[in-house]
Amino acid sequence: MMAQNTGSEPPYQTKLNNVRISKTHLPLKRNLEPVGNLKKILDDCHNYIYANEGLRKEQIFNEVLKLMFMKMVDEQLPSEICEFGITESEMEELSGGRKGRFIDRIQKLFTKTKEQFGGIFYVNGTLMLEPRSIAYVIDKLQNLSFTDTPIDVKGIAFQTFVHAHQRGERGEFFTPYPVVALCVGVLNPQYGEMVIDPACGSGLFLVQTMKHVWKQMDEQFEDSPRNSKRLLRSTYADSYIRGIDFNRDLVRVSKMHMMVYGNGHSGIFCANSLSPFDELRKQGEGIEPESFDILMTNPPFGTRAKIIEKNLLRQYSLGHKWSYDKNAGIWFQTGDLLKGQIPEVLFVERCLQLLKEGGRMAIVLPDGELTNLKSGYLREFILSHSRLVGIVSLPRETFTPYGTSIKASVVFLQKLSGDGLESTKKQDYPIMMVVSHKIGYDRKGSIIFRSDSKKQYTEFLQMASVDTDILDIVKAFQVFKKEFGIGF
Repeated sequence: MMAQNTGSEPPYQTKLNNVRISKTHLPLKRNLEPVGNLKKILDDCHNYIYANEGLRKEQIFNEVLKLMFMKMVDEQLPSEICEFGITESEMEELSGGRKGRFIDRIQKLFTKTKEQFGGIFYVNGTLMLEPRSIAYVIDKLQNLSFTDTPIDVKGIAFQTFVHAHQRGERGEFFTPYPVVALCVGVLNPQYGEMVIDPACGSGLFLVQTMKHVWKQMDEQFEDSPRNSKRLLRSTYADSYIRGIDFNRDLVRVSKMHMMVYGNGHSGIFCANSLSPFDELRKQGEGIEPESFDILMTNPPFGTRAKIIEKNLLRQYSLGHKWSYDKNAGIWFQTGDLLKGQIPEVLFVERCLQLLKEGGRMAIVLPDGELTNLKSGYLREFILSHSRLVGIVSLPRETFTPYGTSIKASVVFLQKLSGDGLESTKKQDYPIMMVVSHKIGYDRKGSIIFRSDSKKQYTEFLQMASVDTDILDIVKAFQVFKKEFGIGF
């Protein structure tokens, strides 16, 4: 239930006895402490703004994130005194209807934030919140250190906050953490491999890939100084991680998500991933055919919208009509364009175009595209351009909390051509087929814990306490690949 402001005084004044706030002095950076429960703080901020400002949840989301990033920028500034703060005397000024020094200082900090994160915040953007709401959020955060807060604490809170405020009414629902863990675990990205998600949404595939490789790097460079490790992490994120999304707001969310973990936001671009490569090159460096070793994506589906632009359809085999030859038992492409094609089908072809020879791919697809008779041409196309390594059928409730009840599976492919592809056509080869029965939460998104667990809410995939079979499936894939000598 949302908090309600029933008193005459703003709620932030009731919090003054619970924080270290000075009458006249702003906090010193050396006195800041790590954040304990950032999720609760963000929830409190949302509730206050909701009760006092009347903004939509998307607007609240954007305004709170502006202030979060102002806090991050302030901690990086050389001054020993926090600009992101408010004194008791400044609060008294606000109570008296005077903005004074406080708002001037915060506006200057916001300008610095826009300068540093030009790709995230619009240059002409403004703070929409009333001064009292800004003061409330700053009061909640000013004595805390984002710099010293463990990465996962920030990441969990951010991802939870995103899911609460950004729902996929247009097929842009977010990929649940267990599905991301499945894909990252099976594909096992390595340092030096180029990774892309051409429908990156909130960036969870990219963040988890980054963390997966960082863990390898930390083990490899265990004895290196801390600053050297940070530089290596930053270099990896900037050099090897790429994401694209058509929705400008989601691109901003993805960039922010990467920044919460430290870096990598420069590789996220706003573009239509289905556009001709000449157009994509203008949007992002390195978005070229056959440039990526690993691709993980959950393209938009569960939507009635179709791609109807002829210039887009024309560049895809799957944008054309296909016909079935009963005698030969195969589908073949005709020269006629379709009137329209659903996005996820075109995404399959674009994803294979992006991969290098031998590149590894995980894509979430509706089960209908994998089983319906009318979709046989798509399966024909996939098997004509790649090796099918495995399919994991996901429980029906997997995407229900995220905006759609469509049953889906994760398809694992390896791009092949020439002799390698021909050999797969001429002989049978092993395929890993798995049914997941436990995703770890119910249809409402509530976590289901193992009966023997202590129910400790850690990041969803420490998953030590969560009742899911995802980690078992990852292990089974590793055994499968080793047993059959599959270089995947």
